[in-house]
Amino acid sequence: MSLLVCPSCNSSRVWRDGLRGRVQRWLCRECGFRFSGSKTLKSDGGIVVNRQICVSETKNLTSATEIKTVAGDIKIDIATAKGLLLQYELWLQKEGYGENCRYKSCIRMIINSGADLFNPENVKEVIAKKSWKNGTKIQTVYAYNALTKMLKSSWDPPKYHKKRLFPSYLTKKKLTLLF
Repeated sequence: MSLLVCPSCNSSRVWRDGLRGRVQRWLCRECGFRFSGSKTLKSDGGIVVNRQICVSETKNLTSATEIKTVAGDIKIDIATAKGLLLQYELWLQKEGYGENCRYKSCIRMIINSGADLFNPENVKEVIAKKSWKNGTKIQTVYAYNALTKMLKSSWDPPKYHKKRLFPSYLTKKKLTLLF
């Protein structure tokens, strides 16, 4: 039984989250709060729990999944992004999207590009700035549209048009016969 509790929600369901120097870092399973702490033994056999909240991560990441760095870049917490992607994958299966659906990889591309998934205007901006082909942008818009359905939010999706190319084996004579 773990006597270490989260300083934010007092839950005893905490995971080890790596080391910072010699100090163990912890992640609360309930609220997602990160903190450093250690358990030491007293001389009488009891346990003393020392906790220290990390100054750089004092935000509770359950409601806000972004961390603003000093430079002003937007980064989504890795644990939150993984949880959201897993939730999204399960939701896609439940809704009947095929197993070969690329929506999850499209959302991962958006996250890796630095988009804030909870800000549709930021997602539009990131998609527009990428040098992807229009087909990839269309697929990404569809994937984000499904994510907004899952999150029960709305957005005004941008419109991209895929270039339709004729097959190269059609000659001009065959093309005129078609029309």
